Amino acid sequence: MCGIQMERVESSFGMNGDQYQTEISPDAPPPLTVTEPPQMRRRSFLAQRWRSLLVIGAIIVALLTAGRKLFQRQLLVDQLQRTKEECGRAEQNVLFAMAAMGDHIDPLGIESRWLAGEELAFYKSIYDQPGDEPAQRFAVAVARERAGLLNLKLQQPEAARLCFTLAIHILDSLPTKNVDWDLAAEYAMTLADTHVAFASYYETIGDIRAAEAEFQAAAVLPAKLLSQRPDSQPAATSQAREWQARGAMYVRLHRYAEAEKDLRRALPIRLKRLFYQGEYPQWRKSPAFELTETRLELAGVYRATNRASEAVAILGDTMKDFARLDVYHDDLHFRSQRAQALEMFGGALADDRQPERSAATYRKALDAYTSLERDCPEAAIFHRKKSEIAKRSSEVKSAYRGAPNSSSSPASGTATQSGRLFSS
Repeated sequence: MCGIQMERVESSFGMNGDQYQTEISPDAPPPLTVTEPPQMRRRSFLAQRWRSLLVIGAIIVALLTAGRKLFQRQLLVDQLQRTKEECGRAEQNVLFAMAAMGDHIDPLGIESRWLAGEELAFYKSIYDQPGDEPAQRFAVAVARERAGLLNLKLQQPEAARLCFTLAIHILDSLPTKNVDWDLAAEYAMTLADTHVAFASYYETIGDIRAAEAEFQAAAVLPAKLLSQRPDSQPAATSQAREWQARGAMYVRLHRYAEAEKDLRRALPIRLKRLFYQGEYPQWRKSPAFELTETRLELAGVYRATNRASEAVAILGDTMKDFARLDVYHDDLHFRSQRAQALEMFGGALADDRQPERSAATYRKALDAYTSLERDCPEAAIFHRKKSEIAKRSSEVKSAYRGAPNSSSSPASGTATQSGRLFSS
């Protein structure tokens, strides 16, 4: 036996009753101790060590993966920024050439055609670069989309169609899983812009149903982003661009009810974005430019539907913005858009039977176009605008001379004639 005996002892807690305690007899052999064999100890040590190494290895792999994703994201952001900056510089030259061509390619404008050809060669140098990295493919898609828009300006619709088709194919194939949300959103918004550009191609060839289908495809993308992040300002801006472009198309098609619906949806987003004006070196890249475009389109709708007082109100707000943002007074596009707004404002005032204000506003528009013609003598459109405004101003004076309350409006048919000097 093990020499274990039982003794009866008094409770150590001073309680009544009995308690039993086991004691080992002094004559009993020492207790047996069980020890692990050395081989098992080594295995246990190695197992613990390997577990530590595996944990450390997993951490290192996770860090490397995160670093690689961060590097790829930074590479994409840097390359996209360079591409956008280069494309922006190219756009400035192209848009200046468009002014000289009167918003269309003049068969005799050899210098303008050469300039546009140089910009196409620039875009081609981007999308001909080899590489399968998402950053490179994304830059290629952006260049394709810009080249497509330029081809439309050059009246080469088939080349534009090919550019837009390839750009959409590339953007659709970019990876979206396990990608940073901001990058995925950038892909989606660029794809939406490309669909909008493709819609302009279909409008050019007269296929309005296909253009509307492209606008619908574009609308889905920012809407999905906003369902994920309702406070995303870039996604809201992308949605406003789609509404703005479709509304402008409906204005050109004289479908004013549909145009007003889209433009009114875009307007509050444009107004909200104005609070983020900040420092924008180029007028065409600023939120104020986007807001001005929406207001001018809406003013055209109001004038075309005989709502002169509403046109006067919205154009009055536009002129206040121009006065507040005079920091862009040397920017060609700021000056040309201000001249366009003054021209429309003069017509709206004439529609609203305010001949004195209309004549004074037309004089300001005439001065603005004269200044543009002096600084850009090769831009024939400015000279043409001067002639048109001088004619309208004299018509206003003749119509209202001696009859200030007359209901006739000599400028009522000019609601949508001014158009954009530099279309985006």
